[in-house]
Amino acid sequence: MEGCDRGTSQRGEEPFAQRTLRFSPRHRRYLEEQSKVLPDELAKLVILFYASFFAGVIVMYEGVSQITPLYIRVAQTLGAGEFEIFRKVIIPLTVPHILTALRVALGVAWATLVASELIAAQRGLGAMIQNASTYFLLDVIYVGIICIGCIALIMDLILRRISARLLVWQERAVA
Repeated sequence: MEGCDRGTSQRGEEPFAQRTLRFSPRHRRYLEEQSKVLPDELAKLVILFYASFFAGVIVMYEGVSQITPLYIRVAQTLGAGEFEIFRKVIIPLTVPHILTALRVALGVAWATLVASELIAAQRGLGAMIQNASTYFLLDVIYVGIICIGCIALIMDLILRRISARLLVWQERAVA
């Protein structure tokens, strides 16, 4: 038992966790690089979440507050319990507003991302645009702007498809 305090077994072997958690030098370098980058990336994510969260909550609150209580009273009249009202009335009525809030939050997050990347970015599309503007490389600037726009458009289209699939039951006004 003398080796237990040193982290070795009675036979002088390393414990299983230490044997299995060894990293090659290449993996160790990668993890060290990521540990330096992580606080920077985490700060960006926190700023994006902070900027988009409140916009989404405001849109969701406004949408949910417009739901008429008539649906709840009708469900109560028909004998539905509280859980059944929540599951079959409230959730279906709030899903469109939640998805709209997600789209608004996505737009705010993209606006914040573009602004923050153009102000202080070391890498990514914002840094590429910033470096290109230093040397007046208009083609690179336009490619960066088009890439940002295409990525945002694809994300919005994905949210629209999810909305269309989840809201098949909802009537659409034809203009």
